Amino acid sequence: TEELRTLEYSQRLRDRQRNVMVPAAGSVGDALYFGAAKGGAQALARDAGRIEVGALADLVAIDTTDPA
Repeated sequence: TEELRTLEYSQRLRDRQRNVMVPAAGSVGDALYFGAAKGGAQALARDAGRIEVGALADLVAIDTTDPA
């Protein structure tokens, strides 16, 4: 996560503007996460790196309203 944040921040400094890593109306977080997931899957030569119907996934759901 920290590496992705540093990458995005360095691009902002270079270009002196915000949201330089995504299309006009996109989400920086989504673009960085899915880009990293896709790149990781490609590096491992696996059909992975996406969340969609029928794809295998390891997901965690966290209930932030319950301290237990």
